[in-house]
Amino acid sequence: MQLNLFMNNLLRPQDYIDYSRQAHNYSVISSRNLSNEECIQQAYGWASGAAYFHLGVKPCSRYFLINLIINDSERLREFRQTMLLSPPRAIIYETETGPDLDWDSFERKYFPYQIILRECYLKYPGSDVYFSKFQGQSQQECLRRNI
Repeated sequence: MQLNLFMNNLLRPQDYIDYSRQAHNYSVISSRNLSNEECIQQAYGWASGAAYFHLGVKPCSRYFLINLIINDSERLREFRQTMLLSPPRAIIYETETGPDLDWDSFERKYFPYQIILRECYLKYPGSDVYFSKFQGQSQQECLRRNI
């Protein structure tokens, strides 16, 4: 292990890969110059708050850490409604290392990210970032049809 002074903690070699992956995703989103009205959502992971902090872009839902509301059906309904009313301009979706919850079950019961991404978003090559296919009402309607 090495001491990483920037992050002020000990990192394993795998942590460098994960950080590099995140940094790349952030640069992909930054290259789009999102407006102040647009929001993004990182689907999973305890570090999702870092995306909003580093990019200076707001999350689409105040419940950006799904792990904290996974057992609260009222907050899960609010999360879903918020995502429908304010569809993300970009979604960071990575299930290999990010989530430590049963994301497949979450998507079947509450919010079908994979279906939404397939139907309403386009993946930026070489990243975990998906950008909306449509704008405004059209994007809302796409999400509504697929949830």
